[in-house]
Amino acid sequence: MSDEQSTPGSAWSQPTGETTGSSPTVLLAVARSRNRELLAAHLDTDHAVVTPTDGSLPEFDSCLVDAAGLDRWAEPLADRREAATGFLPIVFVGGDTSALEDGLVDEVLPVPVKRSILDARLSNLLDRRRGSLALASARRQNCASSARSQRECLTPSLMCSSFLTTTASSSGGTIGLSR
Repeated sequence: MSDEQSTPGSAWSQPTGETTGSSPTVLLAVARSRNRELLAAHLDTDHAVVTPTDGSLPEFDSCLVDAAGLDRWAEPLADRREAATGFLPIVFVGGDTSALEDGLVDEVLPVPVKRSILDARLSNLLDRRRGSLALASARRQNCASSARSQRECLTPSLMCSSFLTTTASSSGGTIGLSR
C-alpha cells in the first residue's frame, strides 16, 4: 500500500476491538522524506501506512512522528487522541526524550533504530491498543445490558468503581481485595 492511501474505518481499528485479519494503520508524520520512505518501506509489509495530507490526519492505529512532524501535528494529534476510543499510541522517532514531557508521546525511539526494536515496540503498543479497544467494547456491551444509565457507564470516575481496588490491611501487612 502506498504511503498516501488511507484505510479509514478499517476493521482493525473499529471500536469493537475485533480484528478480522486486516492490518493496523500506522500514520507517518515524519517530515524528512528519506526517513519517511525508509519507515514506509519497512512497515508496509505488515501495516497499512498513511501520511497526513492537505492539513488533515487520516484514521490510524498508531503514529510515528519526528521533531518537525510533532511541531506541525501536535495539536491535531492531541485532538485525535482525546476523541479516540481506547489507547492511541504515538511514537517519537528521534531520540530526544524531552518529547515525552507534554504527555502526547508514549515512546521515544533513537535514530537510527534497529528494525527489530522498531517492530517490537510498535507491536507492543498496537497490542495495547487492541486490548484497550476490546475493553471499551466489553464495557459498552456491559453497560448496554445492565440497568445502569448510559451516563453512569461513560463517566470515568464511575467506571473505576467497578474495578477491584487494593487495600492494605494494618494487621500482618496482608492485601485484601474488595469491590
